[in-house]
Amino acid sequence: APQRWSPEPAAESPAQPQQAAPEAEPFAPTSAPAASQDWNQPMDGMGQPTPSYRYTSRDVPSSGDDSAASGASGSAGGHRVSRRAVLLTVGVVGTAGAVAVLAKTMMGPSTSSASAESGTQRPTGTIALPSHSAPSPLSSQAVWEAEIKSQTSPLALPDGVAILTPGSTIDVLDTTGARASSQSAPADAQALVLGAMGGTAAIWAVTPTAMSWYPLTGCTLGEPTSITPPQGATVSWVGGSPLFTLPNSSAAGVDSQGVYTVTVPSGHTATTDSHVLVVDGNAHYSRIARSGALGEGTLVGDGGAGAAPAYICTVTASLVAVGWNDTTGGTLGLFSVDDGSSLASMPGLDLAALPASVVAFPERGAYAVGQVVMTTGDQPAITQAALAPATCDGVYYYGQSESEQWLYAQMSDPTTTQAIDGASPAIPWGGAGDYSFVVDTDAETWKVYALAH
Repeated sequence: APQRWSPEPAAESPAQPQQAAPEAEPFAPTSAPAASQDWNQPMDGMGQPTPSYRYTSRDVPSSGDDSAASGASGSAGGHRVSRRAVLLTVGVVGTAGAVAVLAKTMMGPSTSSASAESGTQRPTGTIALPSHSAPSPLSSQAVWEAEIKSQTSPLALPDGVAILTPGSTIDVLDTTGARASSQSAPADAQALVLGAMGGTAAIWAVTPTAMSWYPLTGCTLGEPTSITPPQGATVSWVGGSPLFTLPNSSAAGVDSQGVYTVTVPSGHTATTDSHVLVVDGNAHYSRIARSGALGEGTLVGDGGAGAAPAYICTVTASLVAVGWNDTTGGTLGLFSVDDGSSLASMPGLDLAALPASVVAFPERGAYAVGQVVMTTGDQPAITQAALAPATCDGVYYYGQSESEQWLYAQMSDPTTTQAIDGASPAIPWGGAGDYSFVVDTDAETWKVYALAH
């Protein structure tokens, strides 16, 4: 899945990082990492991809036998429990370097000049970006700015944005840039993730050794609760809550009582604050909580029961994309595991070409696998977009062409694109209200800038 990024310094900019980047840069979204890295794209509201850590010692209560079937390879396009190394692995790719790589994609220099101009008049601001250009069709200057911790990125929220500050706090800013609330953050916090806990929104702060969640009501943060991941675990995020993959192929989730382990058979996975979802290669799904199994079923496409799926991707802990080969080439369906129902489908797809991981924008009700965009809400739909969304700001999707030219498309109709003006654009990490949030830096200071859209 595409990574997220941030901007490069105005002077003495380091070369684009490969494995690590001690002097990270803020910026634009980049190309997808190699398949062997097995990245999960955090959702729009989840900020930059969260590093995968190998945690050391802690026993956790178990809801059953800790042993689980070893992960079989299964059908294409799946997230295997044994392969849920998410985004960055400390010791292989440093967290700071990882954020820099992500930032580079979102603000890295474009390799080709724009070939199209926006047909709409660009809104204006008064604050110039120090190193990069604003992407069309956003305002060429920012309306407001706020300093952020070096080598981090903003977390877009429905009503504002959350940031890690140089003073080791998490600040939630409203859409005017005013600080609405603030809580202390771990000094070594490196990423923010938007999720849920106890049925309400929460922000997770991730460090190399632990993580904490903060209740979020509107723009108001509550007091944090800290957890220590189990020994040897690798953390991944699909569904808005951490899923810990353990060395013995079992897994651990987090609920309001803390960390718990479950027996998880090999399959495609996602998790919430209440249960772990597992879907096997035959589209049979089960939901497993601290108390045990919550329910199971099998997802069935238009071809009826018995047909083997050619593609499976867990979208959230409630949504699964499943595809079957047929006379049209392939039909992809979006299913709810709440009742097993089909929400939407699209025929005529090359299922083998679809990526394994979803790029999710949950607060927008939008999810993408390559150029296939799935939207939920009152009228769920699947659309073949003209670009593979890497990020969005509520009005536009942003992605790159094969030549690495940055493009944008209306979220309301992503079937046509326009090239982004400028040779080194700052691509938004997200948006709220009338603003899109980009990151840029001079030689010393990292900031988030609000560009009008």
